[in-house]
Formats: sequence, C-alpha cells, structure tokens
Amino acid sequence: MTNLPSNCLVGFITFGKNVYIHQLYNNELQTITCVRGTKSYTDKEIERVLRLTDKNGNKTTMISKYIASLENCDIILNDILDNINHDDWNQETNKRPEIATGIAVQCSIALATQLVGQVGCCRIILMTSGACTVGSGKIVDIPYDKKLRMYHDIYNKDVETIK
Repeated sequence: MTNLPSNCLVGFITFGKNVYIHQLYNNELQTITCVRGTKSYTDKEIERVLRLTDKNGNKTTMISKYIASLENCDIILNDILDNINHDDWNQETNKRPEIATGIAVQCSIALATQLVGQVGCCRIILMTSGACTVGSGKIVDIPYDKKLRMYHDIYNKDVETIK
C-alpha cells in the first residue's frame, strides 16, 4: 500500500465460504456486509444486498461507505490486514476449503460499476489461495477425490460444475 498514491480510491473484500465487504468510512468502528457464498445472486440482487440501489433501482450513496481514498482509510485498512485470518468455517480433512471467489468477484464488479460512473476507470485485484469451490464460479467440488475440471472436460460436457 505504500506504493499507492494517497488519493487513490480503495475497497476491501475478504472471502472464504462467505464474502465480507468491508466498509472503510469509519476509522473507529469496523463494519462489514456479509454475503452468503453458497447462494447464487443476480447483479441486481448484489446491488440490493450492498444497498447500492434502492427498491426502484436508483443509485444510492452507499458506494462512499465501501470505497474511500487511501489517505482517509489507511488506519482501518491496516487494521483489517493485521487481523486477517483463516475462514472461521470448519474444514474437514481430505476436503478442499470452501472458497466463494465467484461471489467475491461479483461484489467487486458491482462496486466498480458504480465507481466507474464517478471516476472513469477502475482496477480489481484478486488474491486467492485456491480454486472456487462454492457458489457461482465453482470449478471443482470440495472432496479431493473430485478432480479440477479441464478444458477437454468442459468441451465434452463431462463436468458437474457447469450449469
């Protein structure tokens, strides 16, 4: 973060079985919006869950709670990074961790879409430690005996994780 300009806008999302969108507007109180990673959402549903739009589909000002300039949120962002840990959900042996990458990306795209209208451009950086195993974007089942799908499996429609 030290290489980023102080006026750049940032947001922070963590995920495992669930997706946590951190609100960065208040340095004293950490507030998180949680989205279930095991459920599939439409883009409109994500916008409603994050309160980016109201019931009529009109944009709200909630984007300012999730996205802030680095100079205004560096304390809370560093605190989040210092206290980040493994997903709280129990992981059984011989099973992959439950990772909801698809929903996390969908949430970040919803935030970016709102932001692009205000600033003109945006970048999403994804850091993950494994394949998406739950929710939309799932590419492999949780048991290790199920193999990760390959291109030829998709081409031959020999996979269970495609809808």
